[in-house]
Amino acid sequence: MSKLKEIRVFGFITNEVKDVCGPIPDDYLDSEKNIPSKLIEEMKSNGWKDSSGTLWWEKGFQPEPVMGEDGYIYLCLSDEDMKDTSQVMKRMLTTQQKFQ
Repeated sequence: MSKLKEIRVFGFITNEVKDVCGPIPDDYLDSEKNIPSKLIEEMKSNGWKDSSGTLWWEKGFQPEPVMGEDGYIYLCLSDEDMKDTSQVMKRMLTTQQKFQ
């Protein structure tokens, strides 16, 4: 049996109302050197900033997990995902299977 890869999870918040005042800033996640740029670009292209400066993504947005150059798997979970423990476990299991 192969060794399971470590999954690094980070969350994001969703919103049904699009109070769009601008795109996600260019420097979004710049300080996170290990998160794959493909994932950062997907997050930036699918989100927006509202009038108060809060970053949002549409409900139902689920970026695909990505393997980083550091060997870790990066998985984004929305606030909606995290409300349901079974959904979190399902996404993590599916992610593990994808990268075995």
